[in-house]
Amino acid sequence: MPSDQEAAYAIFERGNLKRLMVINMHGYNTTKDGAGTEPLPNPPGRMSRGFSFAARNLARDVSIREQRHMANGSDAITGVTFDGWSYNWELDNGKPVRLDNVTTGETVRSKQGVITVMVPDKMVVVVVVVVVVVEKTLDEDGALESRSS
Repeated sequence: MPSDQEAAYAIFERGNLKRLMVINMHGYNTTKDGAGTEPLPNPPGRMSRGFSFAARNLARDVSIREQRHMANGSDAITGVTFDGWSYNWELDNGKPVRLDNVTTGETVRSKQGVITVMVPDKMVVVVVVVVVVVEKTLDEDGALESRSS
């Protein structure tokens, strides 16, 4: 990664990429002095950074699901979610609560086996890679059949 404020982790299963977790730790605060209590009247714009990864087992152009850890900033003490789920104590004693006002179900398309994700400052993105391998074989009668795994 180009900066010590960025990190990425890859999860493999049987040698195939299954998930990427990209962490952008560049600071972004929306409250005075970063205390999380008094909002800034005009917070600065939040910068996003692009990260690209090549995956050899990835089909050329496929849609890939993103799950985002979101918050208003690194100083947020409420409104923190993961893929639309909040674990705030105030909502249901820390049990997961699905929020309707948070974007979920985002996808990104690979381009020639390369995944590029945009990650705003002080945010985490988990990219879920579902690769379907299709085997083509001939059946007893010589007809082409496909099997997915």
